[in-house]
Amino acid sequence: SLNYPIIEDKHRKVSAAYGMLDQTTLDISGGAISVAIRSVFVITPKKKVALIFSYPIPTGRNFDEILRVVDALQTNWKYGVATPVDWTRGKPVVILPFYSDDEATANYGAFDKKTDYLRLIPDPAAQEEDKKTAEPSLVAEEGQ
Repeated sequence: SLNYPIIEDKHRKVSAAYGMLDQTTLDISGGAISVAIRSVFVITPKKKVALIFSYPIPTGRNFDEILRVVDALQTNWKYGVATPVDWTRGKPVVILPFYSDDEATANYGAFDKKTDYLRLIPDPAAQEEDKKTAEPSLVAEEGQ
């Protein structure tokens, strides 16, 4: 099951209005004859477009990449960090460069400083998930 909304567009009115169909497969009048919606929009809770992926007809969508990007965006929104190239959940994240070293230490603790603008910390979302999965076993042990 998916924990986020997906729009049903049986007649492709929304997808045509927002340019989500492969433009090379439109008929001469601009009507949609594309067999598949070719774009993915990620819209924030504040109703702002955060990301648009558009795929040509012969290229399948990569749902792992879509989910990876949603994870990265949510990590940024919740923890105020950036994700480096090829990042996936559990890999280090980057402290945003507008924080001074003192502010970064106050907000994130110790960090691995590669350059003035590249300061890495463990993925805070993965650490939070680890704590959540560890808690039930502690509770079970205490109750025994």
